[in-house]
Amino acid sequence: MTKRKSTKRALLSSVVALLLCFSMLLGSTFAWFTDSAATGINTIQSGNLDIEVLYATPADVVNGAVPEGNWKVVNEQTPVFNPAALWEPGYTEIVYFKFVNKGSLSLQFQMHVDILKETAGINVDGNLFALSDYIEAYVCGATASQFQLYETRNIALNPPLAPAVWHGSLKQVANLEVATPSDPSTWLSLDTWNWLEPAEEYYCTMVLFMPTTVGNEANYKLGETAPKIDLGINFIATQYSWENEKDSYGKDYDEKAEYPEIPQPAIPNPSTDVTLGDTYNDGEYVTFTNQAINGTVTADKVFARVDFVNVTGNLKVDLSAENTIVLEDCTLDSLTVTNMPNNYTNQICIHNVTVNGVKITRDNIGNYFVGYDSANFVFY
Repeated sequence: MTKRKSTKRALLSSVVALLLCFSMLLGSTFAWFTDSAATGINTIQSGNLDIEVLYATPADVVNGAVPEGNWKVVNEQTPVFNPAALWEPGYTEIVYFKFVNKGSLSLQFQMHVDILKETAGINVDGNLFALSDYIEAYVCGATASQFQLYETRNIALNPPLAPAVWHGSLKQVANLEVATPSDPSTWLSLDTWNWLEPAEEYYCTMVLFMPTTVGNEANYKLGETAPKIDLGINFIATQYSWENEKDSYGKDYDEKAEYPEIPQPAIPNPSTDVTLGDTYNDGEYVTFTNQAINGTVTADKVFARVDFVNVTGNLKVDLSAENTIVLEDCTLDSLTVTNMPNNYTNQICIHNVTVNGVKITRDNIGNYFVGYDSANFVFY
């Protein structure tokens, strides 16, 4: 009881104190210190990422320069190389690319050059050949102030300031890692990287040529399937960490920006069963490389050649039509090749192939190839 009274007395004292304070305020005047401040108008604006890619050829050059109106926008419908060209020793094609940062943000870009599909041919000596082994290629990049046109074929084939090794076969240089200025091992690659500030321009010159040293090994035989290369060129861009573009914590907020996906070369990936006739026509050159295979590859048409290079996994090959098969640098868990016609029109070429830890030799090929003739095998 005493405790409850004590609590009531404390509450009553608090109320009285509040009333006294209130009555004191009623009987007096007062003033507040006041001030005001305002910011300017805060505009929040989205940055813009926009790259324009244009191209020109030597035919667009006028008086030693490419007029602005002669640069053409790259699009999916326009082949930049002459699709009707007949390649022979000495033949050369040049394309100039201009990259323009049209947006308000810095960006980094990549140019990817891939052999999407290749049809092999038969030369006048009756031998199979791939055109990509005999066409040489290179890419040379330059800033706007350093960019130069190649006024003659001789300059294009002997570019100024070129390193000791500056070109390679199209098959070789179209499959290297993206070239970067800091990594000399990638300088041969046709896949190029660079970055641009807003309004900045960059140029790449791509040259393809067939050396004059090439002979009848690339001279295709009339009446046979003409050799052909489908070359894909893709351009992609994303943000770039530039010193002048910072958030509250620095310029590295976008350093992990990823490139968008680009179309992949039209090479089937047999994680499951694949029938080559669904994708390829008679006489085409098919390559499986640097991939895991866990399925059956059915060669149901007369392909010029089917290569398996540096593949792993479990491979089954069904040769329901005449084909040349190449197995090179493969490490497989299992291998079975069936329906191989017992004649001399098929050929199996083997180099450095192991199956479940055992290297394939002429003595044990019967463990992996069903219905074979030993004369069809080439070990190299």
